[in-house]
Amino acid sequence: MVNINLVPEKLRSAEALKLIVVLGCLSLTLPAAFWALRFQAKRAELAAVEHELDLLNAELVSPQLKQVVADVEQFAKDQSDLDSKRSNVDKLRGRQVMILKLLDMLPDIVPRKARIKTMVVSDEKGAKKVDLSFEFAAIESVAAVYENLEASPLVDKLELVSGPEAAKDGLGKSVVSAAFKFSLLEQP
Repeated sequence: MVNINLVPEKLRSAEALKLIVVLGCLSLTLPAAFWALRFQAKRAELAAVEHELDLLNAELVSPQLKQVVADVEQFAKDQSDLDSKRSNVDKLRGRQVMILKLLDMLPDIVPRKARIKTMVVSDEKGAKKVDLSFEFAAIESVAAVYENLEASPLVDKLELVSGPEAAKDGLGKSVVSAAFKFSLLEQP
């Protein structure tokens, strides 16, 4: 089958020109549409980020956050006040005489359910010797006191002089008694 184009030459070239113009417009319109869509997507993304920033800024200005910041600042101030008071107490402890240091140390060493029966501090050749006897509610407390005394920087030459021995206190309750002997160090 043979196709014969009976359209005059001028008309054929005009149609070809029309086709070229349409294809040229399409070739320009498609990239422009692509870049327009990309631009709109980026704009939408930017708008979402700006919305999140607005929400975050609103949260930063909120009264609840301001209250939390004020509470944290007050806590930091209280902590620094406490630290300065603690350093003052430590300075005062450094100037205490040995007996006061011993008395200051005892609540940290003696368990709650233990009682000091006797405490004798003697001065032997310039060294302070301490004899302590206790009554304990349980035998484990004897070991705890021994470990605490041994770990103390003021105690030197620790000895368990007597005990642990079972005994009765003044009310007839069973107690464990023990006695310790040690020297006090001048400078821990």
